[in-house]
Amino acid sequence: MYDTLHMFYSFFDNPVPEKNQVLSKLNKTRFTKYSNSTTSHQGKLENLKVNYNEYSISIKGSLAKYYYGNNFNTLTKQETKDAIEMLSDDLGINISNSSISRLDFSTNLNTTYKPTIYYPFLGTLTRFSRLVQPSSIYYNQSSKRLLFYDKSKWAKQTKNHIPNEFIGEHLLRYELVINKNINRFFKKDKVLLKHLCEDYIFRTL
Repeated sequence: MYDTLHMFYSFFDNPVPEKNQVLSKLNKTRFTKYSNSTTSHQGKLENLKVNYNEYSISIKGSLAKYYYGNNFNTLTKQETKDAIEMLSDDLGINISNSSISRLDFSTNLNTTYKPTIYYPFLGTLTRFSRLVQPSSIYYNQSSKRLLFYDKSKWAKQTKNHIPNEFIGEHLLRYELVINKNINRFFKKDKVLLKHLCEDYIFRTL
């Protein structure tokens, strides 16, 4: 189900955590001071990129990879809830009220043949521009994107770990990337991290 997320924990809407306590949970931290005199601290929590500035904490990365250690496995609704609780525990703050500015929904389709064999059967899509690459197909809009590609080939090219149960399998990866107007897409005033566990969100996707 869910893969990459961009999460935004605003200090205007949530309790302000003690900065050093959060930073102590991160690896590879660095400090940046900008020309307008604002500052931020960046670091990593496993695969997630975390930014702590004067007004918020932003967290970007694959929730599935954070939970499983890989992003071949996909999160169920219960596992999504468990992953959010795990992230909250690891950071020491309740992250569930964070707003979402990007959401990737994905799954793997086991195929008999190599995924590229099926590409010619993936035709046009109304109001999307279709872009064919050697190993993938994109359907683009300004606010969202559909993507089909060979997951096993991608893992080998990027040197990502392939779990044992997927070794030797033909995997056609499907991803829906919503990177704008998420609230409008789900017809909500604001989409929060905790909403990803709701039946309504699952049915919409």
